[in-house]
Amino acid sequence: MNKDKLNQEMSVLLIELREKSGLSQQEIADRSNVYGIGTLLDQRSVSRIEKSPLSADSTKLAAFLIAVGSKPEFYYETLKTKTSEAKLRKFKISYRESNMESSKLLETSLVKLNEITCILRNNPMEGVDTNRLLDEIYNADTALRCLNGKTTLGVFGLFDAGKSTLLNTLVGQELLPEKYQPATNVVNMLMHSSDKPETLNHNVAVFKKGFRPYMIHDKKLVEEHLLAEGDASILTRFGVHNYDSIDPISKQAYISISFVNADILKNVWLLDTPGDLNSTDEDDTEKALTGSELVDGVIYVSSFNGYMDGGDIGFLSNIIRNKPPVAPTHPTNHLMFVLSHCHDGIKESQYKQIKEDTFKRCSKQLNALIFEKWLSDGCIDTLPTNSALSDRVRPFYRENTDYVQGLIKSVTDMANELISHREAIISQRITAIETSIIAKLNTEISKITFFKTGTEKRIEEVNQMDARFRQRSGELVDRFKKLIGNCGDRVKADQEIISNYYDSLMQKSVLSELISETYTDKKEAGEGVGNYITQLLTGRLEKVLMSSSKDISNETELLLREWQEIVPNHTTLDASDQSTNVHCDFALNAFNARAAFIGGLSGLGSLGAMSLYVSTIASNLGAYLLVGKAAGVLTTLGITSSVTSITSLVAALGGPITIGIAIAVAIGYIVYRITGGSWQDALAKKVIEAFENEDVVIKLHSEIEKFWNSTETAMTKGLKELTVETDNFIEKMKEDAKTEFDPIVLDTSIEFMNTAKRILA
Repeated sequence: MNKDKLNQEMSVLLIELREKSGLSQQEIADRSNVYGIGTLLDQRSVSRIEKSPLSADSTKLAAFLIAVGSKPEFYYETLKTKTSEAKLRKFKISYRESNMESSKLLETSLVKLNEITCILRNNPMEGVDTNRLLDEIYNADTALRCLNGKTTLGVFGLFDAGKSTLLNTLVGQELLPEKYQPATNVVNMLMHSSDKPETLNHNVAVFKKGFRPYMIHDKKLVEEHLLAEGDASILTRFGVHNYDSIDPISKQAYISISFVNADILKNVWLLDTPGDLNSTDEDDTEKALTGSELVDGVIYVSSFNGYMDGGDIGFLSNIIRNKPPVAPTHPTNHLMFVLSHCHDGIKESQYKQIKEDTFKRCSKQLNALIFEKWLSDGCIDTLPTNSALSDRVRPFYRENTDYVQGLIKSVTDMANELISHREAIISQRITAIETSIIAKLNTEISKITFFKTGTEKRIEEVNQMDARFRQRSGELVDRFKKLIGNCGDRVKADQEIISNYYDSLMQKSVLSELISETYTDKKEAGEGVGNYITQLLTGRLEKVLMSSSKDISNETELLLREWQEIVPNHTTLDASDQSTNVHCDFALNAFNARAAFIGGLSGLGSLGAMSLYVSTIASNLGAYLLVGKAAGVLTTLGITSSVTSITSLVAALGGPITIGIAIAVAIGYIVYRITGGSWQDALAKKVIEAFENEDVVIKLHSEIEKFWNSTETAMTKGLKELTVETDNFIEKMKEDAKTEFDPIVLDTSIEFMNTAKRILA
């Protein structure tokens, strides 16, 4: 069934539901206050929903359905039945069915949370920390809405590779600027026109640094980061390189979002990145590498002339080293390598030969820079073969219809697999979010039960718990400070490790052998060896810092667990309640030591190792467990938008490591002056000289020092916030203990809490 026919049939369904309810469009609008946050519809928006239900905002559609006495589940079941009747366009329909299932789950869960919100707001409850519960539910609601994004495919490559041309071809419009010089200056996100929020009035919006795609439906965050909006022409001002520009606003441009009516964008979001990775503009490198944090799949574009030569391997390594596959048995299914500018004068045999030769030539470098890391981290079962990599290559030339159709099919196939993975994760996250809210309600029930005991007894118990806490907390504070003080030792230890690696690599015999094993051509070696060695050093630096970060993160977690155990706690859940929640020690207490500590990191630009700690906590337990300042920290790191929530070293450092780009360029010129004798030995000598002249060791040491200085600052602030918030919590407990409560009124509060629990059951 085509879209127009399907839209017409669903439109008829909505009109029939309204007429059956006996309500006018205006009356539907008046009844759209179903979430307790004001009316969501007016008469015009009701009319638009009825005319184009397939393009309607899901929340507003749910409000319409509830207002007429129906349910979102009925609408989506009907839609699923109709779309399963025919699968003429397999990718689109199979995606839509899968996405509808998760959309239905999301909408149902959002409705449940809003019903609980209404209970809390409309029924004053004695003994209940209503504001805290509302904060918890609001954060859970935000986490759910963040899951409503789409799988994102990013297009990467050096300038003139044809990235923007490829994306314009995929969307069927001349949207992104194209020219044979560095064009793209910002990260460009392409979304479907139906994704555009009412906050924006135009089809293109440009935002400053800090904005992430999932924020597009948050009015406050949009207003905070928005620089400009308009039609596609504003990309010329904000999104194209103009090295002579002195416009302060355009200099702030970091990411643009264009809303486009293109079929492919109904299924996925697409990302275009800068490619002018030269020694004078490190901003492009940062934007491109940071863009890799936003994507699920990578399309790397390189021109037929010089395919995967020079800087390509180094840049590719930086992009995908921290982007492992979703399934260990399919190490390359989230990757695609496009051979662009593959014009009609190039024979098919030439194309096949170059893609086979490329990965034979580059396999040693790719294994050393990327795949061996994935293997050691347990992300893949075996190293990908050369043939497996060459099978991921697709030719592209816009004027070649066969190439374009083949590319679109490959892109949709790759997206479909990633979508399937995302759908499964979303379902798990929804269940976990609802489970955490049940745990919070159980905590309140236990607290209310505690309030039913006599005042004198409660005061005595709280004072005893406070005394026990004061007796042990001093020791924990000292251990925290000692751990923080060890950051200086970690600087020296990591610098020594990286220096030893550098010294072992910068031996003439070692480099000469490495060059001989990797390159067969002097020109190719001169163009590529600088990037290769830089990536070896960068990869080792990442490995060293990640290893050290895991150690301090584990020690931080142990200390916070001990702190949680000694904080006064009036929660007395039974075993059956505890068995429903895997986060029992933190979630079953009205005070959350993790949230307090992480909240102290708010406002810091770089968190060092603590960025990885926060990432791990959010990944294992869910970002929805943290509210207030802690939730803001997650937003800064972009963790709330991810279904995997793994923060790479790029985020931990506050930006990518870009050392060595100038070195690579310099070595490319040096090679032409090498004559006589063993060119490998001569090049090795020149490489050592170039790296020494650029003070690479000092730069590596500087990155390590900045990392651990950021860690020390973050942990110091986190500890301070932990102690302050704990004191505030204990004082509140003491105040509550002195308060007289009516047991009958408390029983009513417990019943309201149980009613809220039943909504989620």
